[in-house]
Amino acid sequence: MKKVAVITATRNRAGSPERPGYLEPCIRSVCDQDYENHVHVVVDDGSVDATPDLVEFYADRDPRIVYLRREKPDGERMTASIAQNMGIDAVMNPDKYGKTDELGGVECVAMLHSDDLLPPHSLGSRVEAMEDNARDACVYGAMNIIRECDCSRVFLTLRPQPSMGSMDLNQLYMAVSRRVIPFPNHTMLWKKGFLSYVGTFDPDLSLGEDFDMSLTTMKKAMSIGCGMTAVDQPVYYYRSHSDSITGMLGKSTIKADRQRIREKHHDIPSQRALMLRRLVRRPHSFLPEPVKKILRPVRDYFRGAAGSVYTDGFAEEMAGLGSDFWDSRKARVYV
Repeated sequence: MKKVAVITATRNRAGSPERPGYLEPCIRSVCDQDYENHVHVVVDDGSVDATPDLVEFYADRDPRIVYLRREKPDGERMTASIAQNMGIDAVMNPDKYGKTDELGGVECVAMLHSDDLLPPHSLGSRVEAMEDNARDACVYGAMNIIRECDCSRVFLTLRPQPSMGSMDLNQLYMAVSRRVIPFPNHTMLWKKGFLSYVGTFDPDLSLGEDFDMSLTTMKKAMSIGCGMTAVDQPVYYYRSHSDSITGMLGKSTIKADRQRIREKHHDIPSQRALMLRRLVRRPHSFLPEPVKKILRPVRDYFRGAAGSVYTDGFAEEMAGLGSDFWDSRKARVYV
């Protein structure tokens, strides 16, 4: 069985007794994987909340959890890339971090954002696909999108394209880079050796670092004649919510990041071309946010009637979980 490292960068996601944060269900979803030969590397990006205590609480119960911490310098740009890269570096050089026993022998690497979830079969299905397609460089799969307002329902599923060999991978790259089709960027599982060739996340990006990494992965795979294997079932649950990094960024940062990605991947259309395409395909997206908030329930009602929005067993179970960490803290207060 291949040993898999799941890397999660986090900052101030522990929450509070009144409102538990996203990090706890994220950790629990990895602990509950059917595929047991894994290690979860949680990189704390300078949190000032109860994140260290929360991770320690679960690490005491599951030795596969590894906690790393970096202090975030004042004025550093808001990005998950730097902490994610620290996790990658720890997997590549475990002795450098004193984690040889925990991180030694890792063969595959996956990423998981601290506000997202992995369904129980996630690692197992991707590792199986990798073993069945030994010449391919990495595996990706379908991704379900859930919302903060109703985490028990799936509002959208991004389906992967069929498995792509090294020749067809160019077609996938062109379609994704030109935004013809969406790509489930968060679902990548890399072979460790291939990831060292691909490199790390761009630390100068606050927005789109996963998209940038996907395009880089495709180009690197094509350069060595490898393909990418697709898993059709959902292997990742992406949570859409108002407290994401994207929602905190200013317009100038978003514009600069988009420009940087275009400069790195020349096949990406200009922002003007993307806006024209968006106007044709999704004119409603130009409506003011207050108007969109009113219209979303109407849209979701009709999607639900059509079956495209549905209650999901795993998402419903995770949404209904209590907080063992915060409950334990309350118990200590009253003892």
